[in-house]
Amino acid sequence: TSSSSQILVDTKSGTNAYHGTVWDYFRNDAMDANVYDEPAGQKQKLQQNIYGYSFGGPVQIPGLYNMDRKQHTFFFASGEWWSKSLGSNATGWVITQAMRQGNFATGDPYFPGSLSLSPLGQSLLAAEGRTNCIASPTTLNPSCIDPGALAIVNAYMPLDNVSNNTNYNYINTDPVPFHQFDEDYRIDQNFGSKHTLTGRFMYEEANNSYPNTVNPNGFGSPYPEVSSSIYTTGLNFLVRLTSTFTPTFINTAAISATFDKPRLHASPSPIPTGVTINQYFPNANYLQSIPNMYIYGYANMGPGAFPINASDGEKILNDDFTKVHGKHILQAGGFYMAGIKNQIPGNLIEGIDYFTGVFTGDFAADYLLGLNGFYNQQATNPHYTV
Repeated sequence: TSSSSQILVDTKSGTNAYHGTVWDYFRNDAMDANVYDEPAGQKQKLQQNIYGYSFGGPVQIPGLYNMDRKQHTFFFASGEWWSKSLGSNATGWVITQAMRQGNFATGDPYFPGSLSLSPLGQSLLAAEGRTNCIASPTTLNPSCIDPGALAIVNAYMPLDNVSNNTNYNYINTDPVPFHQFDEDYRIDQNFGSKHTLTGRFMYEEANNSYPNTVNPNGFGSPYPEVSSSIYTTGLNFLVRLTSTFTPTFINTAAISATFDKPRLHASPSPIPTGVTINQYFPNANYLQSIPNMYIYGYANMGPGAFPINASDGEKILNDDFTKVHGKHILQAGGFYMAGIKNQIPGNLIEGIDYFTGVFTGDFAADYLLGLNGFYNQQATNPHYTV
């Protein structure tokens, strides 16, 4: 067994002399060795810089204030920038050009071996004047392929760029850029030798940009036609009074607050020109995006569950005292904390179509014929859209 421990973290303060630093931490794939499982000459791309500064000292007004012993007011400031571009390998299956023309003989990893059309599928297509849609056990009649489905797949799903691979036929190697900025400011004011008032402000911005849609609620995709970003801002401030009433009695009172705003967004995914999509709640789709097209076995086409926005915060009031008595230390205190969280949990306001293979036995064939297994859409706009 072991006793409990305490971890105290505090920012650096200024001193009665001026001190500063600057730095740059640099990495590049040209200086990296190959990862053990990477083929020679195929290192993952990497460009990274972390640079910043820090500076602190006494606050002085020449001839007027804090020029004698430099023991009254101190400041400290720092900033750090992080710029990074990292290669990625996002993989998945895409519908090949031959499949888009009706030929399923090769290229479909989920092809059951023979296409067939269910009675319900036949009646749905016949109601639109489409008949004889299965030209052969491996071929769709090109005249039956839904023009809207074809327009969407041509606009939002790339063609295959990998062959002879049983795990995927498409890979997206575009880099993932990341940028972050942090700044910290602190000032300390001594009132005599017993009381010190500290004020601190910290702010951060972080932005991840992806050449595809990341994976909120299972709707990620390797396709570059819809990109995404995660942008977060956060701030923290503190005001603290430390009082040393006697060498054995110290009291600390503070008020602090922390706020952050993560924003997860996708690039626009407008409905292609000439395509009409009937939706349960057309007014809910205020972004006028295509519905998410989820073809089983393939990645999602569409914006996923974006946008997701949040605003979180906590405020804390606390007071602690320490009393030393002989060989004993008595510590006590209390705090009050209030928090708030306001978030869109990821609405599917543009709707989502699921293509399950229930009509033809093949997921992609169902999609190309415009026969979705089921459809879902949220009825209203999110209540929080900052």
